[in-house]
Amino acid sequence: MDNVYRVLQPAKFLKEYVSHNTRPDGRGFEECKAAIIHSHPISTADGSCIIILGDTKICCGVKLELTTPTVENPKSGFIVTNLELPSLCSPLFKPGAPGDLAQSCNQLLADIFNDSKCIDLEELCIAKEKLVWVLYCDLVCINFGGSIIDAAVMALMGALKTVQLPVVEYNPTTENCVVHEDKRLPLNIKKIPVATTFTVFESKTILANPTYEEEEQCGGTLGGTTIVWGLNFDPENKEKELLQGVHQLGSSPLPQSAMQRTILIAHNRAKQIRELTRTVLQSTNEIHEE
Repeated sequence: MDNVYRVLQPAKFLKEYVSHNTRPDGRGFEECKAAIIHSHPISTADGSCIIILGDTKICCGVKLELTTPTVENPKSGFIVTNLELPSLCSPLFKPGAPGDLAQSCNQLLADIFNDSKCIDLEELCIAKEKLVWVLYCDLVCINFGGSIIDAAVMALMGALKTVQLPVVEYNPTTENCVVHEDKRLPLNIKKIPVATTFTVFESKTILANPTYEEEEQCGGTLGGTTIVWGLNFDPENKEKELLQGVHQLGSSPLPQSAMQRTILIAHNRAKQIRELTRTVLQSTNEIHEE
């Protein structure tokens, strides 16, 4: 009976839980979803990661290629991100060309990643005007359960942290190059962006890491009053944290007090994700060394 009520009256269903200071999944309003990280699960990729964030599951794979740089940026490589929301991950999506939600998510993911400047693209250059690395980062949503941007950013950064670039010798005279697959160097990641999504129910209750059902009752995924805090961490200085940016979608601005509260929640969440990522990668490296 509870599931029938949930389907037929989703707004009233959520409102009843909120009136009792809880949420349908048992979390508090400011409590974020538990995250699970699987580091480098795809052996055929140059880097990979699977993120499980509540009911949302995303896989990211990275492939390396050598290419010619652009005329405008002769010393810069490329990082190309693409997030797919296939029909298999949710009944919301249909086969065919990406819909509006997929395009909006892709743009927001690219903005957060590019604004973070987590990777110096000039470090991907092998020979100016001749040869650079391009990293194709393909993200596929396996199950769509809300907070898609949070999971996508985690999956992207988790995959990039596992990438190791082969040493390349380039001869400018003959323009030949030799790729040493057995000699690799880790990708230099200067900062670690972490995104945290919030949505507002009935213009007053802030819900952190919303589920898809909560997002729908607050105006829709990326359509209601959704705030994504981007926080950057400097790996060389664990205490250094930068507020990268705020992406607010919707017409109802939050009061200043609520903004400050979401910053604090995002700050604590980012520290947890950073520590979790570090622990998982360390364990993965130890297993590979054995």
